Amino acid sequence: MGATSSTASAVSTAVRAEDLVCPGCGSTAVPEPPIQWPAAAGQAPEFSHRDGSVLCPDARGRITEPVEIDPAAGIGEWRYELTEAGQRAVAAGCRS
Repeated sequence: MGATSSTASAVSTAVRAEDLVCPGCGSTAVPEPPIQWPAAAGQAPEFSHRDGSVLCPDARGRITEPVEIDPAAGIGEWRYELTEAGQRAVAAGCRS
């Protein structure tokens, strides 16, 4: 009985940093902690806005993680839904 080997093609699950946006406002997120994060607040988040500010909090005030946009779908196509505040910001043209 011969052994068979199957080779599965590896699928990349890496997310490109330039495809990440803040779910609250739709601005580009960068893989850097916010500047001037107070030590009393604990460990700084891993992502911030381009200007170094913390990503927009969710409706409960929690710091959010960035979401990935789908570049293959074209500009403005989101892989995930924005928050209501983010949808209003994008509609108002605040996306950078």
